[in-house]
Amino acid sequence: MVEKDELLLSSHHIRDIVSSLPLLTQEIDYSYDNEKSFFNFKSLLSDLTTHLFIPLSVAIVFIILLLNFVSIGSPKQIEVTFQLISPQAKVVQIVGDFTKWEPVSLARKNGVWQVTLKLKPGKYKYIYIVDGNPYIDPTTDVYEDPFGTKNSVIYI
Repeated sequence: MVEKDELLLSSHHIRDIVSSLPLLTQEIDYSYDNEKSFFNFKSLLSDLTTHLFIPLSVAIVFIILLLNFVSIGSPKQIEVTFQLISPQAKVVQIVGDFTKWEPVSLARKNGVWQVTLKLKPGKYKYIYIVDGNPYIDPTTDVYEDPFGTKNSVIYI
């Protein structure tokens, strides 16, 4: 067990400690050596770059890329039904900028070919392919490019 007297400092130790303290009237030198300083600006800048700016930059780039793939607040898609009356046709497809010009087949119901697609509001160009031949939709506007190619146009 520790005695009470062992926990106390001797007067000799107290006098040594007090004598090492600066006098109140004595000016204290607060300058520091830049190379050995706790607050070294070069070291701080290096640490900030490594531990803050680089991870923050990577996070910002990741968020921007993510937002390009996920549409936040973008207009909702609307179901649009394309239909063509052609009872004699064997195969009817639609191609357009909304299908990346890849053919999408229409289904026949009582001589009417149709397909329902979800599209965002906007202007779209397309054509039907009826038994392998291009066919302009007679119910819509027609767009003709500088090369003379004609496409149907729909506004959603």
